[in-house]
Amino acid sequence: KSNIFSITNDLIRRDKKGLWISYIDLLSKGAGPEEIHGILFWQVKNMLLSSLAKSQLETGLSPFVYRTASDGAKKYTGEELKKMSSDLVSMTDKVRRGQGDLDIMLEKWILES
Repeated sequence: KSNIFSITNDLIRRDKKGLWISYIDLLSKGAGPEEIHGILFWQVKNMLLSSLAKSQLETGLSPFVYRTASDGAKKYTGEELKKMSSDLVSMTDKVRRGQGDLDIMLEKWILES
């Protein structure tokens, strides 16, 4: 089984094609959409947090996670990160209300990001 956290590398690099390929690969190896969604939300949240903080200590993130998130945050605007976070939260609300399938919503989000 692949390391599910590897999908965040493509998000950090802002590599849409790589992100989509990683997504499809993780699904084919048995990772669930909910698990992938959680990892992507975690990384977007960390990038947003690191972009707003003055230091690693202020975020409460480990030095490695902070450094990685900070590097990724530089490739997005603050507004893009906020929208990404909002979109990911909205997905779970829609799924809970029966308004779509998470795997399809995630794939669409990846392709439109």
